Amino acid sequence: MQVYKFKKGFTLIELLVVIAIISLLSTIVMSALNNSRIKARDTQRVAQIKELQKAIEAYTSVHGYPPVCTLSKSNNQTWCGSCTATDAVVRFNTALQPLVDEKYISKIPSDPNITGDCMAYEYYTLPDTGYVSGNNWYCKDSTNNYQYLMDYSYAIRFSTEKSKFGGFLNFMWNRTPGVKGQEYCVLGQKIR
Repeated sequence: MQVYKFKKGFTLIELLVVIAIISLLSTIVMSALNNSRIKARDTQRVAQIKELQKAIEAYTSVHGYPPVCTLSKSNNQTWCGSCTATDAVVRFNTALQPLVDEKYISKIPSDPNITGDCMAYEYYTLPDTGYVSGNNWYCKDSTNNYQYLMDYSYAIRFSTEKSKFGGFLNFMWNRTPGVKGQEYCVLGQKIR
C-alpha cells in the first residue's frame, strides 16, 4: 500500500481570497483617512476665520474702520482673494498685513488646501463710494434672508471641502453642483 504525503500550504484560491480581503480593507482605511484629512482641513479653516474675524474686530475698534481691501474700495464688486481678479491673493495679503504689523494676528491665514477648485479666503470692505444700488453681492443668513454686503463694514468668504458648519458663520450658498462642501460668509459690523 502506497501512502501519499501532502505538503501543507495554501491553495491558490485561498491566497487570492486573502489578497482580495486585504485590498478591500486597505481601500476602506485609505478612504477613512482621506475623509479625516478633509474634515481636519475644514476645521482648520473655521479656526483661522474665527481668529481673523477677532483680529479685524479688534483692529476696527482701535481705528474705527476695518483693514481696507483696495479691490473692493475701487470696484464695489471685487473681493481681495477672489480667484477671478488679477493679483487678488496678493491684495488679500496686503489688505490684512496691518493685522500682522500691529500684532493682532501672528500671520495672515491661508487656505490649507488651495486647489483647482480655488478654495481660497476672500475679503471685502465697503467701497469709498458708499452704497451702490447696483451692488447685488450678498450672503444668506441662517433663515435664508439676503444680507447685502453694502450694509456691513466688511465680509470674509471661504469654502469648505466637505463639512457643514453653523454658529458664527452665515451660510452663503451651495457650491457648484457635484462639489461637496459649502461657501460661507462672516459679516462685520452692520452699518445700515
